[in-house]
Amino acid sequence: DSELAARMTEVKRQLVEQKIPAPSEAALRKQVLERMVLERIQLQHANQLGIKPTDREIDNAIKGVAERNHLTTDALFRALRELGVEADAYRSEVRDQVTIEKLLEREINSKVTVTDEEVDEFLSSRQKQARVDDAFNVSHIQIGLPESANPQQVEEARRKVEEIRNS
Repeated sequence: DSELAARMTEVKRQLVEQKIPAPSEAALRKQVLERMVLERIQLQHANQLGIKPTDREIDNAIKGVAERNHLTTDALFRALRELGVEADAYRSEVRDQVTIEKLLEREINSKVTVTDEEVDEFLSSRQKQARVDDAFNVSHIQIGLPESANPQQVEEARRKVEEIRNS
């Protein structure tokens, strides 16, 4: 229950920080608890599949958080300490997040396959569409010409039309 309480406190802090109105205490408790259960299930599944992030991946994730917040890694850990979050606890949390990301990537990549033929077909259809679009656009360009145009104006308009056709 202390883990749930800690998560609730963190979520409330984030909501206040982002100026998002918090749901009722009961609704928030339910959402946080559901999220915790889902995370546990995902972590167990990742463990069964042997998915484990390396220390380097965890370090890179922490570095990314620090950079997004315009901090050094040391400054991030100092800020977390001021919020009552110990470095080991934060590192463990990041490890869990990276593990879940790797699991999701693996699950998605195993279900989504794009063949070379599909890529070729897509590129071909895009090229054909581009030619149709170009032809459509070029054929609808109007060259303004007054009703009582003199021969010089007519010749200038023809020259512009030829220029467009040849480009």
